[in-house]
Amino acid sequence: MRVLFGLRTKRVINIDADPTTTLIPIKDEGDLYRITEISGMLDVDEKVLLVIAQSKIRLVGLPFSSNIIYATDRRIILRDISLHGLKENNIGIPYTIITDIAHKQGFISSSIKLKVNRMRGENGLTALGQYGVTGNEIEWIIEHLPNDKAVRLVKIVRAMISKRELLSEDQQPIADPNEHIVASFSTVDSPADELLKIARLKSEGVLTEQEFIMLKQNIIERFH
Repeated sequence: MRVLFGLRTKRVINIDADPTTTLIPIKDEGDLYRITEISGMLDVDEKVLLVIAQSKIRLVGLPFSSNIIYATDRRIILRDISLHGLKENNIGIPYTIITDIAHKQGFISSSIKLKVNRMRGENGLTALGQYGVTGNEIEWIIEHLPNDKAVRLVKIVRAMISKRELLSEDQQPIADPNEHIVASFSTVDSPADELLKIARLKSEGVLTEQEFIMLKQNIIERFH
């Protein structure tokens, strides 16, 4: 299985075994905006491959807090949003500590079971709830995901695991015993901070002029 990363059309991945390259650029306006919300958490050359909004609905029909899940070329990032977006927990899960992923598809949405090395992931994942422990692994369940994006998430994670396992011992980087889940707590950025973020992404070539203008207008409208 080959995995291909590029520049922003760049944010693409070949998730098929077929030698023909399949490009899947991120074009959705909402997904592009959500990427700007974690720009400060991304490494300089880290690329986002997939964005998923997790949906949760109360029985009375009122919206409940939802998580945003990002698959990059290095890790899974979870934004656990609460208090109407005033506070959030950002958690990064490197592919190097993910041992397996399973997918269960329902009629409307899907759930994902992610298995993580217990010794290196316990401090981060256990704070999220919906987890279990089996031997040396933590099993974390992610529910209410769109079916199509859940399938893509599974393919991306499995491709990353396969890529790591197929490396020969000579090619494998020295394992960092300190690599583990990274969690942080932050407040919502001000409009000025958000505008600076998208300006930086535009200058780095991540956003086109059209996307920059669209997101800038979105920020102005949200705060007025």
